[in-house]
Amino acid sequence: REEQAALALKEVEREAAELAKEVEEQHLRELAEARQAHADRLEEYQVGAGTQQKRTSGAFLAARSVLKMKLEVVNANMADLQRRFDARESREDDLHQISSLKKEVKEAQENHRAQHQYANQLKLQLNNRDENDKVFGGKAKAAEGMGSLRGSVKKGPLSARSPEGGLNPVRPPSGANLASMGAGLWSLPK
Repeated sequence: REEQAALALKEVEREAAELAKEVEEQHLRELAEARQAHADRLEEYQVGAGTQQKRTSGAFLAARSVLKMKLEVVNANMADLQRRFDARESREDDLHQISSLKKEVKEAQENHRAQHQYANQLKLQLNNRDENDKVFGGKAKAAEGMGSLRGSVKKGPLSARSPEGGLNPVRPPSGANLASMGAGLWSLPK
């Protein structure tokens, strides 16, 4: 009996080993099938993603091309409008306004030059009077020495006297050439 039990135990162990081997083989087959299915699905997703990426890239390139063409049309229109604007003739009122403004600028420049000359003449007169005061010792002596000259001084638009006895700030005529008027027009205060 012990032999039969030992033989039965060996038989059960052998069957258990065969069954374990079959289960392991079945498990390895299922694992291999699962890995293959996973690899197949991964490849499908990659192919699908590549296809989607290609579609998106194609759409982007098409949109960029359309945008580039539109930009070229806009730039061409802008260049044409700029060329037409540059070649247009001035309107009559624009020409009239330009000439009027040029005339005003010229008059203002002449007036400025005349005012500058007038200011320089006044400065020279004041300096001359100060020097005369230093030499002759004051207004009284200067007036005595200049008495004979006063009658010969010509009166002009720049030599008008104020009620207080000083020079009036008379503006020279517009465009007047003060240098040609000479120093004879300038008179000292009484």
